[in-house]
Amino acid sequence: MEIKVGARGEHAQEVLMSLHEWFLDDQEIARHAKIDLVEATPEPEAMPGDIETINLIVSSAFNLANLALAYVTWRSSQAAPPAPVEITVNGVRIVVEDASQETADRITAALTSPQ
Repeated sequence: MEIKVGARGEHAQEVLMSLHEWFLDDQEIARHAKIDLVEATPEPEAMPGDIETINLIVSSAFNLANLALAYVTWRSSQAAPPAPVEITVNGVRIVVEDASQETADRITAALTSPQ
């Protein structure tokens, strides 16, 4: 399964880099997922090397709830509220902006939805 994580707003690059490092440091995610940064297609206003998304290719042994937990834990660890994060899986895109249990449930539901 492929999961794409993006960010919106002025600090999207910093958010994606921070979240990418968090995912790499999470042993459960790192063990069962291939985690890559995807550069944006260069446009006139884009700087070379701008990050567009984090792509995770997860194995069947991956517990999808771990991704939701990792996101919520990362979000809670931030000193200032980071930019909204978009998670896309199986054509379903959700935007998350906080570290609430409801957000964790929304992420898990999107990840486990058959469509």
